[in-house]
Order: sequence, then C-alpha cells, then structure tokens
Amino acid sequence: MLCQYRVRHALITKGESPLRALRFKQIRKSRDYDLLWSGWSDVLLVSSRLVSVLESEGASGWRTYQVRLASKSRVPWRGYSGLAITGRAGPVQWKRSERVWRPPPVPHGSGHWRLRGLWFDVKTWDGSDLFLLKDGGIMATDRIVRAMRRAKLKGIEFFRQSEYEIRESTALGR
Repeated sequence: MLCQYRVRHALITKGESPLRALRFKQIRKSRDYDLLWSGWSDVLLVSSRLVSVLESEGASGWRTYQVRLASKSRVPWRGYSGLAITGRAGPVQWKRSERVWRPPPVPHGSGHWRLRGLWFDVKTWDGSDLFLLKDGGIMATDRIVRAMRRAKLKGIEFFRQSEYEIRESTALGR
C-alpha cells in the first residue's frame, strides 16, 4: 500500500509519471468515456480523443503516462493514458465563498450550509491551462473547457468557478 500511495502522491502533488504502466481493471458497468475516474480520487484515465483536444489547443499544465486498462473479462481497452496535472495554484480561499443554506431534499430530512465559489489567489497560479489547487480540485481555463465542449467529450462535467458548491462541513473539515 505504501508504494501505491507514493505513486499516487507523486502524480497528484508533483505531476510525475510512474516508472512503469499502472494497471486498472473495470469493476463496474461503464461506457467508454473520455475521462475515467480510477477509484483513486487523484488518478485519472483519459482517452486519446481528450489527449488530441489538449494537444491541438496547445494546452499547458499536463502530461500523460502509460496505463493498462482491462474490462471485467480482462479484455484490454486501448487508447487510454493516465493524466498527470503539472500546473499549480495556491490553496482554496473558502472565506471568499458565499455561504448558502440548502433545505432538506426530503421531508423530515436535515438541511445544511454550503459554500458557493471556488476561489484562490491568482498570484499563486502558474498560468497553466490545466492546474491543481494546492488542496485539491482540478481547474481548466475557459479556452480549454470550450475546446472540450466543442469536441463533445463524454464523461466530463464542468462547473463555473463561481457556481461550484460544496458542503461547508466538507470544505472546512467540520
């Protein structure tokens, strides 16, 4: 487990590539999306279509590494790579977010406070098109998001920075 953690930690914090291909196996029903979550929150698998979009746009702040992906029946899925985000920015500034009350989604449930807006100090950003905030969160510039939307990539959901919401207790660790 320590070895896996070190690989994951290097991928997410340093944008490094592993020395050999990481192996992944499908564990639940899925389609061939252009972005696959690996089950580890910080390891992303991307299709050759997504890589082509990034390359054609001259996007900065990323690199790929070799992975081996197989279906449940062990049939190899071709055309996927691991994505390492090399661009960086400072931590999220939750104090700049708007605090919003959300009522319970069901009768007799409980409501909760949410924070709306994912802000950081722009001076801490290295200017990359794809970048990670210090405490997590993958960010992309408008130019790259527009290119991905034009390409109609599957399995990717975009949120405007001003519209992003998270439970206050999750964001602040309460």
